[in-house]
Amino acid sequence: DPYAPIEHLEGYGFRLADAVGGLVGIAPDAPLRVRALIKFALEEGCARGGHTYLTHAQLRQAISAVDTRLQPQRTIDLGIQEKRIVVEELQGEQRYYTPELHDAESKLAQRVVKLLEPAKPLMRLTMEAAMELVQQKAREVSPHLKDGLDESQARALAGILTSPVRIHTLTAGPGCGKTALMEVLQAVLKSKDFCFVGPTGKAAKVLNNRLMDHGRSAATIHSTLQGSGRKDFQVNAADPLGEDVLVVDETSMAD
Repeated sequence: DPYAPIEHLEGYGFRLADAVGGLVGIAPDAPLRVRALIKFALEEGCARGGHTYLTHAQLRQAISAVDTRLQPQRTIDLGIQEKRIVVEELQGEQRYYTPELHDAESKLAQRVVKLLEPAKPLMRLTMEAAMELVQQKAREVSPHLKDGLDESQARALAGILTSPVRIHTLTAGPGCGKTALMEVLQAVLKSKDFCFVGPTGKAAKVLNNRLMDHGRSAATIHSTLQGSGRKDFQVNAADPLGEDVLVVDETSMAD
C-alpha cells in the first residue's frame, strides 16, 4: 500500500504516493487509494480557501479537482465510513472536517469558552474614567497622539481595561493604529507584566521596534512558548506563561 506511509512519513504526500500507485497498477477507484484521496482533497480544499471545514458542495468540488473519474458521493461515503472525515450538522448545513482540524477547532473552542468566563477586570474603573485615563496616557506616549485617540479607539481600550472577560480581539485595517493602541495599553498598565508576541519573525521585529522605547520587547509565538518542534512546547497548560497580559500581534496570520 503506497498510500499507508502518508500518515507517518514527512514529505511523502498523496501526489507522490499516487504516482507510485499508478506504477504498480492500483486502480483509480481502489478503496486504499480513495481513502487517501478523500483526506487529501479535504485538506487541499480547506487550505486553498482558508477553511477549517468544507460544505457538501465544496467537498464534491475538491474531490473533482483531484480526480474527475471518481464519483464524489461514493468517495465521501467511503471517507466517512473509514473515519477519514468528521461530519457535523449545524443549522441544516453539513460540515466536513479532517479529524485533525475538527480536533483543533473543538479544543480551541473549549479554551476560548474558558477564557470567556468572568474574571477580575484589569482595572476597576467606570467606562468614562477609563476613557479619560486612556486619553491622558495616549498624549504622553507619542507626539503623534498629542490630540488623543478618537472615540472608537479610546472606547475599545477602555472596554479591554474594564471588562471581566479575559480575551479580546482588536480589529481594524492596516495603518489604523492597532499597535499604537497597544503602546497606550502598556503605558496605562505600567505595573503589569506584558508578553508581546508575533506569529512570524518579521511581525515580532516590527512590534519589538515599537516597544523598545517603552522598555518592552517582543518575540515570536514559537520562541515564547519554547517550541522544539511543530507540537512540542515547554510552555503549556501545565507550565503556563507568568505574565499578566499577553498581546498577540497580527493574530490572523497564525495557523
